[in-house]
Amino acid sequence: MEQAWILWGHHGDGHSDKIAKEGDRGFFFYDEMMWRHIEPFRKFVFESHVPDLVKALLQSETLIFYYDFLLIKTPGCYSGETPWHQDQGLWGYPLPTAVSIWTSLDPCTRENGCLQFWRGSHRAGTKEHIFLEGAIHKHLREEDVIRDEVEYIEMVPGDAVFFGGNVWHKSDPNTSRQRRLGVVAVYANHDEFESGIANSDWNPRRHAYWVCRET
Repeated sequence: MEQAWILWGHHGDGHSDKIAKEGDRGFFFYDEMMWRHIEPFRKFVFESHVPDLVKALLQSETLIFYYDFLLIKTPGCYSGETPWHQDQGLWGYPLPTAVSIWTSLDPCTRENGCLQFWRGSHRAGTKEHIFLEGAIHKHLREEDVIRDEVEYIEMVPGDAVFFGGNVWHKSDPNTSRQRRLGVVAVYANHDEFESGIANSDWNPRRHAYWVCRET
């Protein structure tokens, strides 16, 4: 087998990939826009207390729900590293106060690839991302990270972490016998979203966004 990412595909209105490399016993899988075909996801992003928490954080009465993201690293996913990146560096247009909520559905440990954050990294703004062959997406340079300032975010099912788009974060491969499953929901201030995409070549409306309830 060639040293290449394999088993690419699409699902529904989002994009899904099942990724493995030679030597892996497991795989890395992600899927987008889960709320459209799984009712508990729809209730989570629109009807739970999460939008109200984000509204309070952003001091915004009207929110955009941007997208959701399901992430699975199965045991033995040795090549399933998610490299250092800022979400803002991948979006392609400015959303400086957008909030991602990463919720664990399995125990997340160092061994199965829990999130890692570089403490204080958001203060330096959005940095240039590079793309190297074999990476799953554009990323930041590992050598720029101060390892003593990295926090491992170990979680139990039901835990959630809220973070902004300029926070440097990554996760390691799953070398354990425990699956790591999480879901991400991303929200933004409505006016900021409209301003951010105004001059963008890529219009995220075509892959759907919805306005959360107003009070």
